[in-house]
Parts: sequence; structure tokens; C-alpha cells
Amino acid sequence: MKKLSKILLAFTLLAFMSCSKNEKDETGEAGENLQEEMQDVKEAAENYGEEKWSRVKEEFNEWKNKLNEQLESARSKFNALKEESKEKYKEKPAQLEQKKKELDAKMDQFSDAEEDKKEELKNEIDQMKKALEESIREFEKEMEKDNENK
Repeated sequence: MKKLSKILLAFTLLAFMSCSKNEKDETGEAGENLQEEMQDVKEAAENYGEEKWSRVKEEFNEWKNKLNEQLESARSKFNALKEESKEKYKEKPAQLEQKKKELDAKMDQFSDAEEDKKEELKNEIDQMKKALEESIREFEKEMEKDNENK
């Protein structure tokens, strides 16, 4: 959001500086030029915001795919465990799936959010993603350690 403000400020200053160089003639052309420049600034700011959030959504989709792969890997390792180990960890896959569903819901919420809420949601999503990845890693380590001890 700070970058957007800086860009908007820079374009506004540029518009005012170019306007001050042009003296208003009798047709009012300088005023029209200023309006056109202000419209260009507005469009550039909107395009910047749209591009930024579009890139974030693409990043989220990549995260979803990667997390699905990590969860599938953990499920496969769980399914390969002996029955007594499976009993020990039986609730963990469901817990990880629940965390993934919550993360997916937050990502969907991001898509529908107002512009001023997106940065906050992005940070929440990033934290949730990191926590889920860590939970998956820990689960896999526990299963591996348990498998070595048997």
C-alpha cells in the first residue's frame, strides 16, 4: 500500500509540475491536460494494485499445490505405518486436513476482500501456511522416528 501511495504522489507531483510550466491559454487547454494526466495517474495506480494482487493470487495457487503434495506425501507415509503406529497418529491426518481447509477458506476470503483488507489477510495467510508446513514436517519426523524405533 505504501508503494501505491508513493507512485500516486509521484504522478500527482509530475502532473502539477507539468501544469505549472504550461500557462493557461484562452481555450483552457492546460486544465484539460491536467485532468487527462490525473486520469492517467488514477489508472496507473489501479493497474498497479490489480497486478500486485493478481501475483499474490498466483502465489497462493502455487502454495495450494505444494501443500497438497506435502499432505499427500504425509498421508502415504501414514498409510505405510504399522497398525499400532497408525493408532498412535490416527487423528493427525485429519487435523492437518482441517488446517488446510482453514487456509483454503482464508485464501478464498482474500479474493473477495476489499482492497484495504488484502494486505492484512495476506499476512495471516502467510503465517497459516508456514504453520501448516511446519506441522506437516513435524508429523513426518514423528512417523519416521517411530518407524525407526520399531
